[in-house]
Amino acid sequence: MTNVQLREELFREINPLLDNNAAIKKILVFLRSISSESQPVTDSPKIRLDDLEIPEKLRRKRGCIRLTEEDMKDERIQ
Repeated sequence: MTNVQLREELFREINPLLDNNAAIKKILVFLRSISSESQPVTDSPKIRLDDLEIPEKLRRKRGCIRLTEEDMKDERIQ
């Protein structure tokens, strides 16, 4: 099966359960357990956003964005 077919099948199976809060909670717990198992283990330390110097232009913008240290050093963003 292709990625698209797998996604379609997943949504087809989950769709009837979306009216049942208990089922949704079980699905979320299961998906999170799979997600945490598949996370690669890295030795790099975690960096808190509070510890980074964020340029004023970016500080004013809000939204879903993840920046690496290299992104923060990029002059085009500053």
